[in-house]
Amino acid sequence: MNIELKLSLSRKEKRLAAELISGCNKEDGTRYEREIDGDFFYLSWAETSGSAELDGLLYGYLLGETLGGEEMLEIYAFTKPSFRRMGIFTSCLNSLRDDFRNFHYRLAVKASKPTAPAEDGIAPSAAAALCSVSAIHQYDELFMEKELERGIQSPGAILEREYGRVQFSRYNEETLYLYGLLVYESFRGKGFGRRILTEVERLSQDGPYKKILLQVRSDNKAGCELYCSMGYKVTERIAYYLLP
Repeated sequence: MNIELKLSLSRKEKRLAAELISGCNKEDGTRYEREIDGDFFYLSWAETSGSAELDGLLYGYLLGETLGGEEMLEIYAFTKPSFRRMGIFTSCLNSLRDDFRNFHYRLAVKASKPTAPAEDGIAPSAAAALCSVSAIHQYDELFMEKELERGIQSPGAILEREYGRVQFSRYNEETLYLYGLLVYESFRGKGFGRRILTEVERLSQDGPYKKILLQVRSDNKAGCELYCSMGYKVTERIAYYLLP
């Protein structure tokens, strides 16, 4: 096993990484993006029949966040299904720790069963890897989507009322991305979050947007309850784990 640290990938390495991720998606029932970008990459190569084969990949980002005064790295890891349980993930992680000292590491894992809690929704191979390094579950990021009864116009970047505001951007040609809902403190717990979202859905002018997509942390109980009660469905779940 040979592990390389790269700050960027060649065209061939990107292709091999995409093939590796596709294989993991097929095996685990996940939906990771094939096209990746990052601040650093660890490539694990296995010698097979005289040629090098990409059997593992770990890549990540510098988050710009701190924990206990130390900066955070967010990482994603993949191991070729036929090479699992050979210590590839642990070897890549040890290389990361050698190169990036005095950092905290956060591993992001996409659930194969988005509507299940993290403990039940991730692939067995990922669960085994997390157990092997004594990872600690922090929270889940839920991606939720709602199909509207009719298409609406965009309410603009910000729809603001005296009790709060909601922010949107275009996600694709038929989907609005809700990236900020704020109810001012003195109005909280009185139904104003529901009120402003309902107003968006009832915009009088028909338009091209038939869906609204948002993200919410699983530990935001009030937000999760509001969106679920308004018909938003979980379409994707990312579980975050701290690595000791």
